[in-house]
Amino acid sequence: MPKVDFNRKITLKKRTQQNGRAGTTVTATKTVWGAVEDVSLSFQTSAEASGLRPSLFVHLWRSEFEKESFNYCVVGGKEYRITQTGKSYNELFVKLMLERG
Repeated sequence: MPKVDFNRKITLKKRTQQNGRAGTTVTATKTVWGAVEDVSLSFQTSAEASGLRPSLFVHLWRSEFEKESFNYCVVGGKEYRITQTGKSYNELFVKLMLERG
């Protein structure tokens, strides 16, 4: 397993649609430590062919992410939508694919 530095503060957000109203409301937030990874050009090209526009990957402790169904996160003051989750380096971590916008 490569060395993982959980050296970035990540704010996870759960946004929900209000009944009959435009826009969303943040119903849960949590700040955790995570490892940020850039998307390689080869992965970005293949992902865009399937309709995804990945901006970043974030690795988190699985136990910090699973308790709530978070769908957005803030990294470095910018908000990203969580488009995909998957297994990271091992079963202890989760890998999130983030899309800007």
